[in-house]
Amino acid sequence: MIRICVFGSCNVDLTCLVSQQPKKGETILGNHLKKSSGGKGGNQAVMAARLGAKTSLIGMVGEDIFGDYLKSELSSQNVIISYILTSKTIPTGIAFITVDQAGENQIVVCPGANTSLSTKDLDSLSHVIADSSIFITQLECDPATALHGLKVAKNSGVTTIFNPSPVSEHFNLDFFKYSDFVILNETEAAAIIGDGILNIPSAKSAVIKLRKLGCSNVILTLGANGALVFANEPRPQEDLIWHCPGVKVPCVVDSSGAGDSFIGDRVHSAVDRANKVAAAVVEKQGTQQSFPKKSDLPKDLFRDIENC
Repeated sequence: MIRICVFGSCNVDLTCLVSQQPKKGETILGNHLKKSSGGKGGNQAVMAARLGAKTSLIGMVGEDIFGDYLKSELSSQNVIISYILTSKTIPTGIAFITVDQAGENQIVVCPGANTSLSTKDLDSLSHVIADSSIFITQLECDPATALHGLKVAKNSGVTTIFNPSPVSEHFNLDFFKYSDFVILNETEAAAIIGDGILNIPSAKSAVIKLRKLGCSNVILTLGANGALVFANEPRPQEDLIWHCPGVKVPCVVDSSGAGDSFIGDRVHSAVDRANKVAAAVVEKQGTQQSFPKKSDLPKDLFRDIENC
C-alpha cells in the first residue's frame, strides 16, 4: 500500500452561499452557513485516504473545540491524526468561504496554529516522513517548515510533491529544488514567473519557465481546460509537454477543494485520472465532504494501480 505523509494546514471551513461575490466595500447577505473540515493539508490527506492510501497528516491545531472537531473529522476519514500537534496558546485555523451561484469561491484564511509548527517540531516527526512513499506540502503552514519538510523527504529518498499555494511576494525558489512534482494553478504560476497565462501556448511557455527553476516535473492545472504536464519521463511517443483536456460536468456547484482533490489524487494516479476525480468534486457542495471514495468511481480508472 502507498504510504503518504502530508504536512500542511487543517482548518475549520465556515462556508456561506451568496448570489454573487461582494464588490470592494460592499455588504451582502448570504445564507446556508455551514461548518466543515478543511485546509489544504487536510483536504489533500482526506482525498488520498479516500482513494485507499495509508495517509498521515502532520499539522497543528489549537486547544479548542475547533481543534477537537478537526481531529474527529479527519480520523473518521481514515487519516492518521497521531502527528497533529496541539498549541495551548494559538487557536485553530479558520477559513471563511463564500460560494456564488456559478459555483465560484472566494476564501480568506486565518491560519492560527497552522503557522506555529516549527522545523524543530518537524524534526521530531522526521521518521514519519522517512517511512512514507510520498511527501506532500503546501504554503498554508510556515514556509520555512514546509521547505524543511521537503529537504527531509528528499534526503530520505521519498518522492516529494509541492503545491505553492498561497503564493507570497517573497516566494522562495528553493522549493523547486527539493520537489519532484510541483502542482499549481494558473494564478500561482503567473505570480511566480511574472507572466499571465491566457491560453494553452502561454501555459506551455509557463511550464517551461517553471521547470527551469529546478523541479523534475510540473503539472499546471487549468480549471475547466484540464492540465498541462511537463514531465521528466514523458508518455511513450509523446512530446515532453502534453495537455490533458478537462472533463465536462453538467453543472459546477462548488469549486472549493477541486485543486486539493487533484493533488491528493495525483499521488495515486495519472493526471487524466486526477482530472476526472476533480471534475466529480465540483459537482457537489463543500470540500472534503464532496471528495469521492475509490468505490464511488469507475473501476477502470484504477485498473493500472489495483495492487497499490
